[in-house]
Amino acid sequence: MSNSRGRRTSKPVGKDSDLPDGGWGYVIVVAVFIVYFLQAALTRCAGVLYTSWQIDFNSSAAETGAIVSIMSSSSFFAAVMASVVVNRLGCRFAWMCGGFLMFAALVLSFWATDIFQMYLIGAVTGLGIALCFTAAGVASAQYFNKYFAIVSGFTSSGIGLELSIVYIVYVVYIVPMALDYGFEPLDATYLLSVMGFESLGGRAISGFLIRPNVSAEAVFGFSQLLCTIGVLCMQAEGGGGLVTSACFMGIGTGMCSAVSYVLLRKIVGLHNFASAIGISDLFGGIGDLAGPIFAGWMYEELGSLVVVFYVLAGLQFIATLQIFLMPLLKKLEPGIEDDDGQTHPVQE
Repeated sequence: MSNSRGRRTSKPVGKDSDLPDGGWGYVIVVAVFIVYFLQAALTRCAGVLYTSWQIDFNSSAAETGAIVSIMSSSSFFAAVMASVVVNRLGCRFAWMCGGFLMFAALVLSFWATDIFQMYLIGAVTGLGIALCFTAAGVASAQYFNKYFAIVSGFTSSGIGLELSIVYIVYVVYIVPMALDYGFEPLDATYLLSVMGFESLGGRAISGFLIRPNVSAEAVFGFSQLLCTIGVLCMQAEGGGGLVTSACFMGIGTGMCSAVSYVLLRKIVGLHNFASAIGISDLFGGIGDLAGPIFAGWMYEELGSLVVVFYVLAGLQFIATLQIFLMPLLKKLEPGIEDDDGQTHPVQE
C-alpha cells in the first residue's frame, strides 16, 4: 500500500494537517472494517464453541478457556513485533502476512485431535490477528485527521468486542452462564448476537460524540461505566437480566473500541502511534492470558459463575475509576512532543 508519492503507509505521512482525509483513504476504511469484522468473529465464536470444545476434548473449564486465552493474549503480546513490522516493512506486508497466518491456522484446526493442538493453533491465529489489527489501525490513522474519530467509529463497527480481561471473560462465559440459568443452547448464543448488535450502535455514535466540548476521555469513561453496569446486570437471574447485561456491554464495548484508538493517538501523536499500539496491547495480553483461565479455575472450585462475574464487576469498576482520574494524570504527564513539534496532551 502506498500513497500518491509512493511512500509506504508505515512511514509518517507528514504533519496531521497534511493527511488527505479522503481519497484512497475511503478504500482503506472499507478494508479495515472487513479486517476488524473477521477478527472479531474468531473471538466471539469462542463463547459458542466453549461447550463443544469441552465435550470433544474432555477438558476442564480452565483448560477449555485457555484456548481463547492463548489466542487473544498472543495477539496482544505479538503487537509489539507487529508494530515493528509495520514501521519497517509497511502496512500491506503486515496485512498479507497476518491474513496468511490466520488462514493457515484455521484450516489446520479441522484436523486438531487434542486440546494442546488447539493451543498451538490459537497462538498462530493470535499472531496473525496482531499483524492485521496493528496494520489496520495505523493505516486508517495515516489517511485521516479531521475525520479520524468518525472513521474509527465506522471501522470498529466490525469488531464485536474489546479485547481485555473483563471483555474476553464475559464473551467466553456468558453462554455457559445462560445455560446454568436454564437457557436452551441456541437461545444462549443469541445473547452474543444481542451484544454484537448493540455494539454496532455504540461504535456508530461514538465518533459523532467527540466534539470540542466533549473529549475522547469523557466518551471513553462513559463507555467504561456502561460496561460496569452491564457486568452487574449478570447477577439478575432470568432472561431479562442477561439480555439487559448484553445490551449494556454491547454499547459500552462498542464505544470503547471506537474511541480507544482516538484517545491513544491523541496522547502519543501520529508518529508514535504504531509503537503505542504495540506497547498498550502488550499489557492487554497479560489480562487476556490470565482472565479465562483464572475464571475457569474459579468456576471449577466454586461450581458457580456468579462469583466470577462479581469479580469482573469489581475489576471493571477499577478500570472506570482510572479513566475518570485522567485529569490528574494530565498534570503528571502533559504528553509527548511529536516530530512536527506539536505536543499531544491528555486534555480534559
